[in-house]
Formats: sequence, C-alpha cells, structure tokens
Amino acid sequence: MAIKYTQQQLSELKEAAASGILKVRKGDDWVEYQSINQMRGLIADMEEALKVQSRPKGARKVQFSSGR
Repeated sequence: MAIKYTQQQLSELKEAAASGILKVRKGDDWVEYQSINQMRGLIADMEEALKVQSRPKGARKVQFSSGR
C-alpha cells in the first residue's frame, strides 16, 4: 500500500531541510533524520508520490470535429 503524503508535509520537510534541521515535529511526535541526504531521499519519494496521486484516473474519451 502506498503512503499518502500531502503538499503541506512536503513543504514542511523541504523547509526543515533547507534550514539544516534534522529533527522535526509531526503532531505530538518528533522525527529525527540521520542526515540531510536521508531527508532529500524522502523529499524525492514524496514528490513522486504526489505526482502519482494527482494524475487523473480512468479512461478519457476525446472526440474531434472538423466543424463542417
């Protein structure tokens, strides 16, 4: 099962990484990353997951008309 991320979670993690902060709060819990590289890896995973989540699902029917 894929993890669902939000744009807000991604933004907060990017902000922490840009500041060099390895310990971030998630609700009542704290998460401490081992390195900026670990955070960057998660950021990349989150960005990819958000792309997949935003893709339209199902088939689309497209019809063209010449207007004649």
